[in-house]
Amino acid sequence: MTSRDDAAAAPNRFARTEGRTWGYDPKAVDAFFDRVEATLQGQPSGEIPDDAVRAQDVRDVAFGRAHGGYDPSEVDPALDRAEDDLVEREGQQFLRQHGREAWEERITELTDLVFGRLQRSDGERFRTPAGASTRGYARADVDALCHEIVEDLSRHETVDPDRIRTAVFGPAVGADSYEEQQVDAFLDRTVELLLTLR
Repeated sequence: MTSRDDAAAAPNRFARTEGRTWGYDPKAVDAFFDRVEATLQGQPSGEIPDDAVRAQDVRDVAFGRAHGGYDPSEVDPALDRAEDDLVEREGQQFLRQHGREAWEERITELTDLVFGRLQRSDGERFRTPAGASTRGYARADVDALCHEIVEDLSRHETVDPDRIRTAVFGPAVGADSYEEQQVDAFLDRTVELLLTLR
């Protein structure tokens, strides 16, 4: 938990929640964004250092909670912007190190993965949770988003990655649900593809 003295001692990177409202642990958030900034300010050429933050790290990061912590409504968009910047940087590094042909092969593989899943039949795009009573995402909601993405891309319209990042699916169980972890992993790959194609 962050004390009042800690909060007053250092400038806030983001606005804090009020009173006893839960927010993200400021120390954890600050430490992560310090690493992001160090990565983005480093030399863009050469090998990526082992301690560098990657776009995948941004997608995977989870912060502990703290009363009066950083407001998630400010931190989450900043994470999205960091992911955007890191994807662009990683793409440039990949091009320098491996060349245009390898880059195009990489995009083709990612496109095939995403579209292969999108073009599956409704109700069959992802696994059903293993337990009959395990809650997952409502299949109808996930399938509806997949249809929207396919329609926009088939019309050569730009799909805003934030539309996928902020997608909300209702809960469901059994045959009416998809396994949350598999859906989340696929949506991460879809966002990666959209950012790469910008």
